[in-house]
Amino acid sequence: DLDIEFTNVPDGFDVSSVNYVMSRTSIPVAASEANIDNMKTKIVGYVDLAVFSIGESYTFDIELTSGFVNLDNVESVTVTFPKENLSSKKLNITDIRLQNAPSNYTITIETQRINDVTVIGPTADVEALSAGSVVAIVDVSQISIDKGTYNVPVSFTVTANNTTWAVGDYTATINVVPN
Repeated sequence: DLDIEFTNVPDGFDVSSVNYVMSRTSIPVAASEANIDNMKTKIVGYVDLAVFSIGESYTFDIELTSGFVNLDNVESVTVTFPKENLSSKKLNITDIRLQNAPSNYTITIETQRINDVTVIGPTADVEALSAGSVVAIVDVSQISIDKGTYNVPVSFTVTANNTTWAVGDYTATINVVPN
């Protein structure tokens, strides 16, 4: 069996809500009985949800481990994300929260709003979202800080459901003062 996995998956996100079609879901292989008995689903590639686009297709090479022979000589698999069940919406997010702030600094979030945050997911779930359904997270444990002002990466959590997610790169400005 062949399958894909996702990267940059938000906490609590239900990846089974992302529908996709693979050009092949399995291939016949030959190998020793011991290898066949230990065989698991072959992950052919990874799709990054942070840069995902509706309707996009991805092609992955099928690379088998040593000892396996691809009997059909199929060299790649195309994975398509149908447009029919997905949609996107742009939201202006004002709920911006600081996470993992060190106790020896006072950190103030200077950014008041992050504009045009693109959220993707099943159409009905996306249509039901409002800006209040999405929280921007500034996690300072992921960066080196000292006194000063910084533009830092922001991640998003959708609080209204576990089937929609934000795509793209966004930043917020923070001001750091030692205590």
